Amino acid sequence: MTDTPRCRVVQVTMGRFNQFDLARQMQRHGMLERLIVGYPRWKMRGEGLPDEAISCFPYVTLVRSAAVRAGLARAWLKRELTWRAQQAIDRYAARILPDCDVVVAQSGQGLAVGRAARARGIKHVCHRGSCHIRTQRDLMVDEYRKWGLPSFELDARTLAKEEREYHEADLITVPSEFARQTFLDQGLSPEKVRKTPYGVDLRRFAKSGDPDPEAFDVLFVGQLCLRKGVPYLLQAFRQLRHRRKRLRLVGRVTPEVKSMVNRERAHGDIELYGHLPLGKIPQLMSTSHVLVLPSIEEGFAKVQSEAMACGTPVIGSRNSGARDLFTDGREGFVIEPGDPDVLADRMQRLADDPSFRAELARRSQERVTRLNGWDDYGDQVRD
Repeated sequence: MTDTPRCRVVQVTMGRFNQFDLARQMQRHGMLERLIVGYPRWKMRGEGLPDEAISCFPYVTLVRSAAVRAGLARAWLKRELTWRAQQAIDRYAARILPDCDVVVAQSGQGLAVGRAARARGIKHVCHRGSCHIRTQRDLMVDEYRKWGLPSFELDARTLAKEEREYHEADLITVPSEFARQTFLDQGLSPEKVRKTPYGVDLRRFAKSGDPDPEAFDVLFVGQLCLRKGVPYLLQAFRQLRHRRKRLRLVGRVTPEVKSMVNRERAHGDIELYGHLPLGKIPQLMSTSHVLVLPSIEEGFAKVQSEAMACGTPVIGSRNSGARDLFTDGREGFVIEPGDPDVLADRMQRLADDPSFRAELARRSQERVTRLNGWDDYGDQVRD
């Protein structure tokens, strides 16, 4: 018998996304040839990846990050800097592409490197963490219109580039059934779109406390924006009846929902944490009664599985990847996006029935433990 030849994988990504988790899995299987990334090398320390397998091209990405952090990047400038950063890592990867068998490039960052790969007989996988970009745009245009906000704008160059990547790639990977179905709805072949749900870091996320039995704490973790369904969460929380209810909001508040959040905070039962270091999130999850993520559009929100690992049941929308993670009514609740009344009802059920909530929490922990961390995900990608 002869040994199966090693499949050599090169990954291309401007930022983290879940590509670092994937890279660790490819390294575990002896398949990682190179990770080409838009981060500076010092930010890669502690990621558990061999230094010789990392190529960094951080210059445009650093300019974009600095402008955003300093509050200098208006919408048009942020779009332009994002476009330039994506172009920079794509072209850099195409120039230095080492010998390999497969290139896995983040969507929007793989047109040039994908073409360079295929010219050399290398397979190109488009790694898309969300739904089809055209579906994403249409959902957000409707949402902005619903709330009377200026029209949602997606860079036309980004839309065209991603759709060209979808067409040219040998395979597209997505993390949820919701995301996969949007590609089929847009006319792509089922054989070309592969679902590989994400895992969870069980070393970082584990139960480290208990919720206050006299209170009812609702937790949201993520960017506070229309895309995450924050207005519906605020409406539902207002309907919730509990003498010691509290809504914990963790993440950066975007301009389109800032006035909504400030208006609801006037009632005094909302805590705004802003951005928190990753190390502080497990404790906050463990001491909350439920995590809520009513997203309008998302591929697979890892924060849901992270909360489950901390023993916190989840209420997630159908468009958040929740259906791929747990069963409605058994480990948590899956709801339709954009329905604050149903969301309020599910929160009320948990607030009114502590024993039922405790049972959901127990099942949540058991369910997410069976994911085997990121290993099941890594095995699926390897296969």
